[in-house]
Amino acid sequence: MVSRLRRINNKVLGYKDSLQEYIRSDDGEEGDSVPEYPMDSEEQEELIQNFALNNYSRNQQYVNAVSVCCVICCGLFLILATRQPKDVAVLLILGFQSMVCSCVTLRYHFQHEYNIPKFIKFRITNRRITYINWILLILIFWLSVAEHGTEYYLMFFFQLPLVFFIVSTLMKKWILDMENEVSQLHNMKYKYKNV
Repeated sequence: MVSRLRRINNKVLGYKDSLQEYIRSDDGEEGDSVPEYPMDSEEQEELIQNFALNNYSRNQQYVNAVSVCCVICCGLFLILATRQPKDVAVLLILGFQSMVCSCVTLRYHFQHEYNIPKFIKFRITNRRITYINWILLILIFWLSVAEHGTEYYLMFFFQLPLVFFIVSTLMKKWILDMENEVSQLHNMKYKYKNV
């Protein structure tokens, strides 16, 4: 009775077609839509796995797109650094280093420990790279305002590493939020067996 009412409500309100198109896979196949009857545990698990896989592949596409933009801008900063006066070249090199830090923290989640000599341990984490990036961004802002405060186009161009830092931070937060929501879906499964 409840499933009939749900079908009638969906047809009357027009949600059925938009829901089916929203849930369709990227290939456009009809078989990947959500059924109108209650799903058993295996079907729920399969749906969650498909959602997690689609989410992971889209996140990788977004990270790759931002990484390509970052590599292009890094190359541009290095090319410009070789042809500019020393004060501008320093800012361009600092911007290059900041964009590399943003790209590394976006693409990789790591925690490594290196022993330079036997008694010194040097530990690299994403948090430390982010701190270094903050220092670079503050230094870029300070030097660009001090040396090029009246040339607004140059000042805004030197803030491009800050834009990449903000985009990479927002993307990391978005990716982690989506991963947490997918893990919460596993806890929300209900027990149901088809007869």
